[in-house]
Amino acid sequence: WPLLKPGGRLLYATCSVFRSEGQDQIDAFLQRHGDARSRQFDQGAGHLLPLADNARQDLAPGAAAVTDGFYYALLHKA
Repeated sequence: WPLLKPGGRLLYATCSVFRSEGQDQIDAFLQRHGDARSRQFDQGAGHLLPLADNARQDLAPGAAAVTDGFYYALLHKA
């Protein structure tokens, strides 16, 4: 995070169905870093992440196709 310039974005992703490896990590990160914000994906990201309608997304196994669990969150540095 210290190497990311203000206004920069960081995408956190994990191939896990465990909340402790996804949402809990982001929640803790946001508490530790006052300059971090969850950010919604730009409309142009739809072709990359078709289910992205928010800053965070859980994808359960088999949600869109034959997949493993997956979690992603887009963060913005203020």
